[in-house]
Amino acid sequence: VFISFSKKDHKIVDKLAGTLLVAGITPLIATQTRRIGEKLNNKVEELIQESDCVLVLLTEHGIKSKWVQQEIGLSVAHNKHIVPIKTRNVKLPAMLDSGIEYYNFTKSSPESDFNIVTKYLCDFAKKEGLKLRKGFDDLDLKDFEIIHLPEPIKCIECQKVEVHIWLCKICGQWLCVGCGSNISPQMQR
Repeated sequence: VFISFSKKDHKIVDKLAGTLLVAGITPLIATQTRRIGEKLNNKVEELIQESDCVLVLLTEHGIKSKWVQQEIGLSVAHNKHIVPIKTRNVKLPAMLDSGIEYYNFTKSSPESDFNIVTKYLCDFAKKEGLKLRKGFDDLDLKDFEIIHLPEPIKCIECQKVEVHIWLCKICGQWLCVGCGSNISPQMQR
């Protein structure tokens, strides 16, 4: 799932990405995908093409973002299934205001809303015959949070290069957001 959002909503997207990962859905986030030397608009278009659907996060920042508007246009051009989620005070952009159903979420405590959207996406994947990754069902998520690293690291197990990791709030253990493997202290440096 490609997530379209304003960079000002990065903290909300981290929560959303964590909810998706737990359910076995891989979030594609342009700011986390490094393709050095490639034009940004080409990278974004390729990520949208790779995705099975596009989740558009519309907040007061997202609605004003030229990138979000461009990503919506690319999603429409590539006939992607678009799932708009928005805060209650935001109107849908004209490109999405043509009968696409949206979901309102509460910005201050979006967790339960993100669970509902994630359930919808899992049902969508099942209906479309898409496979979900193995989720993190054995983790007690209240003990973990996703954190943003200053530099990307590469997981030895799944080879994913990522700037986000699961952090255990109790022991400090790092886990790969892609596969759930432990990240060794050598990789943490």
